Amino acid sequence: MITVYLVEDDKDFCLLIQRTIEKAEDMEFLGCTNHPETALEQVEELKPDVVLVDLCLDGESLEGIETARKIRLSSDAKVLILTGYEDMNTVSEACFRSFASEYIFKKDFLYLTDRIRASATGITSSEILIFSLIVNRLTPSEKSQLYKILGKDIQLMSSPKTQANQKSQLLKRLGLSDSREIIHLFKNIPIS
Repeated sequence: MITVYLVEDDKDFCLLIQRTIEKAEDMEFLGCTNHPETALEQVEELKPDVVLVDLCLDGESLEGIETARKIRLSSDAKVLILTGYEDMNTVSEACFRSFASEYIFKKDFLYLTDRIRASATGITSSEILIFSLIVNRLTPSEKSQLYKILGKDIQLMSSPKTQANQKSQLLKRLGLSDSREIIHLFKNIPIS
């Protein structure tokens, strides 16, 4: 059974998602909130497989990005960004900053359960695309450090001090505090 939690400020859309998930025999709807703090508490308590997060929780700002990010860092849940924005720059930035596993446009609602299933059961092409988006924003030295942290056998010619500085730059660019967060976020991504 795939468990799903929703962070959404539109009550009608929340009800629509709830009914859709409840119709799926392989899914269980765990609840919905429009408050980021409540979402974090509920995700910690309920441990859903997938969390759907609306990009705009207050109707104006992109508050869902930070909520999605905190959920990704604090749980093993896959996070799907729900958005009415169809501007790819906005979606790309949201995925980069939140480390989302997937995104879906609200107009593509009919595909929601398929996207939930795909995300819950493995690595999706969107997840690999989002990882690539993140990697492409890094400098060559930051990429090397990322791959090294993720266990790829990389021979670095830099001094240990330079490597430590490169690792610090990588963490700063990603807004992370340590290597464990990188491993947590990307441990299942196939690295070639």
